[in-house]
Amino acid sequence: MIILGRVGQDPEVRYSPSGTAFANLTVATSEQWRDKQTGEQKEQTEWHRIAVVGKLAEVVGQYVKKVIRFISKEC
Repeated sequence: MIILGRVGQDPEVRYSPSGTAFANLTVATSEQWRDKQTGEQKEQTEWHRIAVVGKLAEVVGQYVKKVIRFISKEC
């Protein structure tokens, strides 16, 4: 799964007792469409919780900030 969206808040980075980094962040994706009956523009936002482990978690903590675009690819 690939998620392309905007980060809702700065990631939280924590370390385990053994020194492994863990980062958590939320990413918003939005879908926009025009209502066929009314012609009104509609939008729906969905929030995704993403967890990252290890060196990538450290990179996310250092470079990913609120409101920037973010791409997540499930491995």
